[in-house]
Amino acid sequence: MLVMEQIPDHNSIVAKDNSLIEKMAKFDLSELRLIAYCLSHYDSRKLENRSLKARVNDLVALFPMDHKSAYAVIRKAMLGINKKPLEFREGKKHHFWNWFSGFTYIEGEGEFEFRITPEIQPYLLALKGTFTKYRLADVYQFRAASTWKVYELLKRWETAKKWQIGLDDLRLLLGIAGKYPNWTNFRKWIIDPATKEINELSDLSVNYEKEKHGRNIVGLVFFIDKRLEDKEIINFDPPEDELYRLLLSNGINAKTAQDYAKSIKDRGKVETIITKLPVIAERAKKSGSPVQKYILGAIKNELSQMSLFDVPLQKTAKPDHAESLDCWTEKRQNKEVCPVRQRGKAGQRKKCQICLEKIPLDSFGV
Repeated sequence: MLVMEQIPDHNSIVAKDNSLIEKMAKFDLSELRLIAYCLSHYDSRKLENRSLKARVNDLVALFPMDHKSAYAVIRKAMLGINKKPLEFREGKKHHFWNWFSGFTYIEGEGEFEFRITPEIQPYLLALKGTFTKYRLADVYQFRAASTWKVYELLKRWETAKKWQIGLDDLRLLLGIAGKYPNWTNFRKWIIDPATKEINELSDLSVNYEKEKHGRNIVGLVFFIDKRLEDKEIINFDPPEDELYRLLLSNGINAKTAQDYAKSIKDRGKVETIITKLPVIAERAKKSGSPVQKYILGAIKNELSQMSLFDVPLQKTAKPDHAESLDCWTEKRQNKEVCPVRQRGKAGQRKKCQICLEKIPLDSFGV
């Protein structure tokens, strides 16, 4: 039965199974808008798949469109969507199904008809499990297809609060595989404009850190927060996520950063390392040693230290001067000079503040 559905507004919901989010690469902005507008007519919680009628004027009022060219734009979008079927694999079978089982434009009345293709109905209706949903209010102002696609990908990972992706995989998901091979251009023309629009116009607040392999940037880690109606940021990030970001920003790869953040959390030293990390990074740059190696070495040393509250009641197997020796060993590895062991005239040797504060000098024979 064909019905004229209630006119969608900016609070109308668009919902898709997560497997569809990664299949949006080939669509342009007008096609993404038309798909979202049509889906917003349906209640994704129900199984009812009706043939619906919509007005061109209502779509134009919802999105920032030029009314004079609206009919031509919508016609082009209708044709474009039907030329880009969704591909699904089922064993040896490859299915190619369209979003909608055709569009019917009613000339002179400014109306068009559509219905979800029955084969993809399970991905759009009566949704359960993993699916992504958003309001039209959070996408209707986007000016680039790449922004829309990045937003949907981030929305999928909103609950996890972070999303790690390689640059080549991200280009593929955005439909620009083989383009912008240079990171500077990719950042300038795609990543930064997309994150700027998302932060200004949507319900998400997002920033990212680069993941490096040596000197090469190979991926990004996006950090995702939720915004209220008044654009106030709801920051869900625990302190260990802040630590994770700091480690990434200093060139430590994502896997290592995750492992260290977990170890630091387990030792209850997250706040300590967050406070010390900028100082450690600055020392690393001055030392001439590889920054990442220096930072990780300093963190290891910090984790090996015990405060007065951590000292066990039973006698430790390590000698009293073990902490000093560990400190000296780390300095040697980083090609630093330990003032305590520095050669000089008898009675004029400089003394290391760490050793002076924690270990009696006569206990390790300087």
